[in-house]
Amino acid sequence: MDDKLILAVFNYPELYNVTLPNYRCTESRANAWRNISIVLGIPCECLCKRKWKNMRDRYLKEVRMEIKSKKQGEIVQSRWKYRQLMNFIAPFTGSRSGVADICGSNDDDHDNPDNESDSLSSPSSQRTPSPTKWLVKDNGTSFPTRPRDEDELFLLSFVPALKRLAPQKRCETKIKIQQIMYEAEFNITDDD
Repeated sequence: MDDKLILAVFNYPELYNVTLPNYRCTESRANAWRNISIVLGIPCECLCKRKWKNMRDRYLKEVRMEIKSKKQGEIVQSRWKYRQLMNFIAPFTGSRSGVADICGSNDDDHDNPDNESDSLSSPSSQRTPSPTKWLVKDNGTSFPTRPRDEDELFLLSFVPALKRLAPQKRCETKIKIQQIMYEAEFNITDDD
């Protein structure tokens, strides 16, 4: 059920992508949650929203744990099974898939777009990522300033073909790629 919720939210970027114009559109977000609750067979979208908020909070907690362990000289990988599957929200939380600093989160409402920027705060002060850590392209997407390795370049080679697909087919393709990566990383087969 949780993985279906994650994949359903993935299909509605207005719920997590703060760079989209309709991210702040209450009606668009409400429609997205309504559609998700229908697809998942959950009678109330508020239950979907609450479950998503809990999963998002858990994701951020896992990322913070990994960062803290890395700073202490240890390498502790999250054992939470949805950690990698939820990496699609990383660019919109400031986490950069566990590379950037994320400090304590005490925000109660991650679904409120006005509170989204407050969701990552340190105990002593609010921290914002350095503008030199990210480059922003014309379309608003962020890219790290570090050199790219062969795996990253390989994946980027699919972007032109992906952009040629119809929006629904593009979303389906992204989900399939994400599912393949999840299964490969956690050695999951269809028999499990």
